[in-house]
Amino acid sequence: SYLNNYTSNSKSESNSALYETTLKKYEKKLQPKVTQVLMHADIFPDERKESFKNDYLTFVTNTVDDKKRILSTLLEIALIDPAYKNKLEEFYNANNATTKKFGTYWMEAINASANIAPSISLYMLNRKLFSSKQLSGKWILVDFWGTWCGPCREEHPDLQKFCDSIVVTKLENISLLTIACRDTEEKVLNYLHEKQLTFPVAMSDNRIEHAYAVQGYPAKMLITPEGKYITIPFGIDWLNFVKQYCD
Repeated sequence: SYLNNYTSNSKSESNSALYETTLKKYEKKLQPKVTQVLMHADIFPDERKESFKNDYLTFVTNTVDDKKRILSTLLEIALIDPAYKNKLEEFYNANNATTKKFGTYWMEAINASANIAPSISLYMLNRKLFSSKQLSGKWILVDFWGTWCGPCREEHPDLQKFCDSIVVTKLENISLLTIACRDTEEKVLNYLHEKQLTFPVAMSDNRIEHAYAVQGYPAKMLITPEGKYITIPFGIDWLNFVKQYCD
């Protein structure tokens, strides 16, 4: 009902009171279900979607007295969309009386909400073994793709830039593995040579994509230094998602 009210009115100074009234009316139903509410916000075009999130966030921070409740809401939003991480950090630092640093709080929250990452042990095309266990303590971005996958191929220039600018310069913080699925080594090697791509590639063992419950391609998983993983939503700006999560 709140979403129907929101979409049926255009945003302007003249109806700002209507939005505040609508928010107050549905706030008790919305707040305990922030994840579901924000997922339903995808019915909006991008501009309206962000407006919806910002309106709801502004309402909660301005009208709710319970700071723990506000912090919980901000955290849940930031875990879904880390573009809001800075707002979370500002509120945390301004209102949190504990000695726990924000970075520690953020990592604890990520690991509490993430799933245990299945172990990855695959030989890459250069015949070196990639072992996620040996990379404990580092972030790992895992990308599942195939030469037959058009959307995968479209984002490979960005993946190469990520490898060159982020992974290579921050070897102590983050590692990258791409896994070619439903493919042959010959096709993968020819494709990499043709496109002049040098990011690390391993051939799937036909089990690892099932272990990570891959539903479609490309699929990206971000493994935390503590061995949990987050599925990066499809169709978002994954570069910024990874940077904001890992910073």
